[in-house]
Amino acid sequence: MQLGLGLPNLSLVDPSETLFRLAEAAEALAFDSIWVSDHVFIPYEFGANYPYSTTGQLGLQATDHILDPLTTLSFFAGRVNRPRLGISVLIIPYRNPIVTAKMLVTLDVLSGGRVILGAGVGWMPEEFAALQAPYADRGRVTDEYLHIFKALCTEEKPVFEGQHYQLANIGFYPKPVQKPHPPIWIGGYSQAALRRAVRLGDGWHPSNLEPEALGEKRALLHRYCEEAGRDPASLSISTRVNNVAFGDSGDTTGRPAPLSGSVQRIIDNIKRYEEVGVSHIVLGIRGRDPQRMVETAQRLAEEVRPHL
Repeated sequence: MQLGLGLPNLSLVDPSETLFRLAEAAEALAFDSIWVSDHVFIPYEFGANYPYSTTGQLGLQATDHILDPLTTLSFFAGRVNRPRLGISVLIIPYRNPIVTAKMLVTLDVLSGGRVILGAGVGWMPEEFAALQAPYADRGRVTDEYLHIFKALCTEEKPVFEGQHYQLANIGFYPKPVQKPHPPIWIGGYSQAALRRAVRLGDGWHPSNLEPEALGEKRALLHRYCEEAGRDPASLSISTRVNNVAFGDSGDTTGRPAPLSGSVQRIIDNIKRYEEVGVSHIVLGIRGRDPQRMVETAQRLAEEVRPHL
């Protein structure tokens, strides 16, 4: 089981100190990866429920500090040498596909091939509207982007003709260090997300599902693989689990908190994830105090990881 550490680039307060200290802890404690999340901003008012919380509450507001995920990862690529660099997840329709691909490939080249692209379609209509991004057709836009990303990474003269994007007559160099391209982990657990993972992903990356629920979705994922003629073993499974904390198994945000409570409970639940096929867990530590968050990371490395 590989363990990644989530960096709170979407934060209620200035996240700078916490980001620095957690990234340094990830390196010192030999975590396998560090991860950031994606929003451009939070509207003052929005109507949609957050789909990855049992209450529908996002837990962020308009005045919170939102740092760009790609810029943040690029900064820390020069400060940590070993952990892989992941986005959980990049909201694909928000950005131009060619510019985004250039940023991702640049990061992969400069980091020595450490990028993992978590890819999601997004969920907040108000953010789409402000960015003039197509909300209603965000699934198709995401599919087209991923086709373009693969073409840019692998083809000498990439060409793509889609409904939203067209691509021709460009050279795109350098190519990424990772071949054929940085791994694409598809976020979400709707039927559309599962089918997208089968068609276009190297991995499936849901968030905040209990192990049993994840196992049920995995069975559906494997069925879709079989229908598409794809070997299910060719699709890795990872997950992000937020609200990681020792001593308190409650959850004030409404999200499932399977990785909270006693050391043994956290160990047991990570093993439950492993039993349903998860090979990489991104740990989103609960809290705002940098020192306590670093202490939690240290306990995860010293008290939990040796038993996995």
